Amino acid sequence: MIAALSNLHCLCNSLTMRYLLLLLLRENPAQLLDFIGEFGSASRKDIDDLLMDKLSDALTKAQKKNRISNLLAAMARKDGSIRNQGSDKQSAWVLIQR
Repeated sequence: MIAALSNLHCLCNSLTMRYLLLLLLRENPAQLLDFIGEFGSASRKDIDDLLMDKLSDALTKAQKKNRISNLLAAMARKDGSIRNQGSDKQSAWVLIQR
């Protein structure tokens, strides 16, 4: 019984994380794409500054950074709208021209 409850708790947390990520993706990609389009590229610091205050205050700073990382990964891999031309330490996110 305890194991089943533990598994249910993990599933709920996973579903909650997915739901919150979907909300973030739905609300902020256009703003992020507009920002990158206006300036040509954006560093990770620029993106953090743009999106950090849009995330729930219930999240820690590390959790917010993780959410933004997930957003960038989804936009780069799944959506294909942006890519990182820089390195991990010197990121330069740019729009992919279609």
